[in-house]
Amino acid sequence: MKTKIIQEKKLPDFIKSLVDKGIKVVAPVKRENLVVFDNVSSFDEISLNQVNTKKSVKEYFFAECETVCKYKIEKKDVKLEDVEKIAVPTVIFGSRPCDAASLPILDEVFKWDYEDKFYFDRREATTIVSISCLDCAEDCFCTVVEGDPGNTSGSDLLFTNIGDGKFLVEVITEKGKKLVDSMSEFFEEGSGDKDKALKSVREKLGKKFELVEVKKWLDENFYSEFWKNRFNICIGCGTCTFLCPTCHCFDIQDETTPTTGRRVKNWDACQFKLFTLHASGHNPRNYQYERQRQRIMHKFKYYKDKFNKTLCVGCGRCVTYCPVDLSLLQSLQMIDKESKVGVK
Repeated sequence: MKTKIIQEKKLPDFIKSLVDKGIKVVAPVKRENLVVFDNVSSFDEISLNQVNTKKSVKEYFFAECETVCKYKIEKKDVKLEDVEKIAVPTVIFGSRPCDAASLPILDEVFKWDYEDKFYFDRREATTIVSISCLDCAEDCFCTVVEGDPGNTSGSDLLFTNIGDGKFLVEVITEKGKKLVDSMSEFFEEGSGDKDKALKSVREKLGKKFELVEVKKWLDENFYSEFWKNRFNICIGCGTCTFLCPTCHCFDIQDETTPTTGRRVKNWDACQFKLFTLHASGHNPRNYQYERQRQRIMHKFKYYKDKFNKTLCVGCGRCVTYCPVDLSLLQSLQMIDKESKVGVK
């Protein structure tokens, strides 16, 4: 893998040059007490000191709400209308490796039986410039789910602060190479000790449970009393799913007038009662613990069975922001423990 060096003092001009070229730049910004991704026009707006943002980069590829088609009725004829352009040249700067790693995971489902043009047009138009983590939160567990604070999966370029005002730049993809080549004045030849820079945070993260043990237990314990005992306190708010970088459920709604209409794709969540409610009134997941079971089974069993990937990157957002402190991390640690002692 080719590496470069960029001086920290050059980052403001690097961002300015991107903006001057007409490229949409998205980065972490502070909004009151939260840090979220948003469009920026200068480096001064960017916040890089936090461990992670509240929301992930998912919404820039899989939109919360988007029109997939529009139509107009004229004299009994239905005429389809063009949907506004959904993908423009974009650089997402300052995403963490866990967020970037969510994208190759999401790619699988969006190309599985039908290729989602909206999602992949955005993927093609966007270059991901991630920054390695030099610290972690208590709720982070990327190293358990095949990740790392310096993971390159999903990134086109990965910046790692190696000290002395320098960032090591790993050029991972052709898109990343193209960006570096087009802005060569900001980069210089060089390498650095990435492992040394990440040694402390890797030790701090450790390994909080065994993923293999969790999968083994899930394979055999769909009807375990564990689900009811653990998850009856869930209130079904959907915070965990909407903040998750890899949750991808959506609903389709038609919005119409007598002469016009549009079909809209909206985020949905398996934690909502209406998600599986039948027209008859029957609900195959009638209790909240069953919906939490579905979420964990999907992430750590079903997706693994189908795509050989875990549907979780260990970012910890669902743990941090759960209003009833129902920690996914603690749940997985409990499952790991039950697996090892053979409790069902």
